[in-house]
Amino acid sequence: MTVTTIIGIDAALSATGVAVWRDGRFYLDTIHTSPETTPRPARWRQITAPIWPCITTNTLAVVEAVFQGAKGDTALRLAELHGVILDGLYGRGVPYVVVNDKQVKKYATNSGAADKALMLATARSQLRHVAYPNDDNQADALWLLAMGLHRYGQRLLPGPAARWRTKVLGDLDWPRDWHLNPDRKDLTS
Repeated sequence: MTVTTIIGIDAALSATGVAVWRDGRFYLDTIHTSPETTPRPARWRQITAPIWPCITTNTLAVVEAVFQGAKGDTALRLAELHGVILDGLYGRGVPYVVVNDKQVKKYATNSGAADKALMLATARSQLRHVAYPNDDNQADALWLLAMGLHRYGQRLLPGPAARWRTKVLGDLDWPRDWHLNPDRKDLTS
């Protein structure tokens, strides 16, 4: 199947980063919500409502996994949100891959321990020719999007692919029988 849209989602309760590539065009957003929003399903809808219109019939989603360092109630709330997002993707027939935070950090910086500031700075310096993230949420989503594009044959970074990036992509369970729209533009120019 031909992928015409790839969406990177860095799901979080207070600020969810979204990066969308559709037929060679990029869109970044940060969806802000408040813990005061109740009941919880109302907050989930605030987060997912801007995501669902980005989906077309040929969409691939790259979603950052639930943060493993979350504790207690926050861990439960993050898991709920991720479940809602993954269920929504599944219900819309969207194939997805889940990437843990260490994998996206390794892909972006060659360090699975990179902090938010480094992820943002690296995205701004290496990906500014396609999109300029306003915050670390958008930067993470943009790196997830870059992983999806790279996996399906269109790298956002010029020059030969770094070995560590190829290794990270090879360690993930990507949907099979997908390819990018052959009419796409060269993203590294």
